[in-house]
Amino acid sequence: MGSVYLAEHPAIGKKVALKVLHAEFAANQDVVSRFFNEAKAVNDIQHPNIVDIVDYGVIATGAEPMVYFIMEFLAGVSLSDLIRREAPLAPERALSIALQVADALAASHAKGIIHRDLKPDNIMLIQRGRERDFVKLLDFGIAKLTGDNPGSRRTRTGIVMGTPAYMSPEQCEGRGNIDHRTDIYALGIVIYEMITGRVPFVGEGYGEVLVQHLTQAPAAPSTIRGLIPPHVEQVVMKALEKRPEGRYPNTEEMMRALADPVGYVEANGGLVGFQQAVLHVSNLPIGQPTTRLTPSPIAPLTPVPGTLASAQAPSHPGLQTPTTLGGSAGQMAPGTGGGKKVGIFIGIGVAVAAIAAAAVLLLGKSGGDGPKGGDEGSQIAANGSDDGSDDGSGAKPGTGATAGTGTTAGTADGTGATAGTGATAGTG
Repeated sequence: MGSVYLAEHPAIGKKVALKVLHAEFAANQDVVSRFFNEAKAVNDIQHPNIVDIVDYGVIATGAEPMVYFIMEFLAGVSLSDLIRREAPLAPERALSIALQVADALAASHAKGIIHRDLKPDNIMLIQRGRERDFVKLLDFGIAKLTGDNPGSRRTRTGIVMGTPAYMSPEQCEGRGNIDHRTDIYALGIVIYEMITGRVPFVGEGYGEVLVQHLTQAPAAPSTIRGLIPPHVEQVVMKALEKRPEGRYPNTEEMMRALADPVGYVEANGGLVGFQQAVLHVSNLPIGQPTTRLTPSPIAPLTPVPGTLASAQAPSHPGLQTPTTLGGSAGQMAPGTGGGKKVGIFIGIGVAVAAIAAAAVLLLGKSGGDGPKGGDEGSQIAANGSDDGSDDGSGAKPGTGATAGTGTTAGTADGTGATAGTGATAGTG
């Protein structure tokens, strides 16, 4: 439903990610509301492990308004790509990543915000100082605010929202009263995939996967891969309880259980690597408060020079990250040479010029220094064009990122389609 552009301030050279809602959806108030919901949710949480959104609004571009928001530029790789290349991950590395994600979720839940689409495609890993796996959580596009009107279209019972391989049983049933424990279930699956290299439930289509979430017990991770710390397996299995009441009551308690080193000592006879993983969260920097976002006023467009970088596909196939708006959009990566170019368009003729002009106008207002990307330079935390689709069934763990990862927006009875994000500019 949206395209993401790598934009650059023409004077100071600061790079940001400009996410623009496709024109055909700009007149749909429900879609626009969900689009802005991501910006508002992220700004309300203000956590160092959550991607920063610095501005949003609507600009008159003629016949159709341009609905946009601007995100920080992140250079790194998605967790889904790391899993594809290196899984199963070493326990201490998996736990370091999991604890950061859990910390971000805890902050989100404290604000009454449930992510609802947690998956490896929505977790970026960047280089931050000496940390190679600093987590940035993305894609709050289908996040649920606990204060939502139960009768609203965004929360009504019977609508299935999420990515099937990572959806909780209550999401699979299309319940309208899901809470933060649905994110705990999804985090359990993410940890499961990191330490085993596969998701617990695999099927021919998303309907089959939904049924397994509802009826089938997952295989214990240790039956797939040995040398898994016993307490980690216990945490994962508890997080994957079918009934929400059987899971951890909150993310903080899950974090404490993950940080219990006793089982790790028994399994591996050492604490050094695990201590590093556990201490990571306690040393996380406190995010600096930022000014609450308010929509930018509508401004007329005039042709002015600017930079909207179209991207090249990365040299590593499928460097993907997720998107918003009920789907997962890829992140754009700088061209590494040799990859084929991916053109990203919202229209032709005047529309292209309008976007370029808009980028300059928007970026001209945001001159402050933002978080800088990491050193790897292989991926950007912005969302690419999301015209592809993926049933999210997990038939091949971690695959499907090359064309984006899909987020199901179907009905609980198995009908409906998968809204995916496809055109890759170096993400998923």
